[in-house]
Amino acid sequence: MARKDKARDQAKPKKNAKRPPEPRRRQLRFSLGARRQEIAGVLLIMLAAVSLLALPGITTGVLIDWWSTLLKRVFGAGAYVAAMGLGIAGLAVFRRAQGLRLAVNRARLIGVELGWRRGTRQPRGPSRGP
Repeated sequence: MARKDKARDQAKPKKNAKRPPEPRRRQLRFSLGARRQEIAGVLLIMLAAVSLLALPGITTGVLIDWWSTLLKRVFGAGAYVAAMGLGIAGLAVFRRAQGLRLAVNRARLIGVELGWRRGTRQPRGPSRGP
């Protein structure tokens, strides 16, 4: 019996003993995995590029025409700004996935938005009839 107890004591790891790190196993990922943010950023940039080409009518197609019409109906003259916003959002997502940040000066952004709003606003003067 003494031999069995001695063998058990040797087989049990001690509490203070450091275990070797377990080998990392590479798993086949069927989902987008670690690159999903980068892929989402690239898709947003591509959608913005297609939108900017579709809005003035440079490219045509059933789906592209539907998309540009939807943007024009929802945003009006701001459809171009919405398309550029998609591209900027895609760039921000892509850079964040790489560990970088997109530096945005908030005061400058608000100034651009106000300038765009003022430039697209129709004059409010008295309407002249025929």
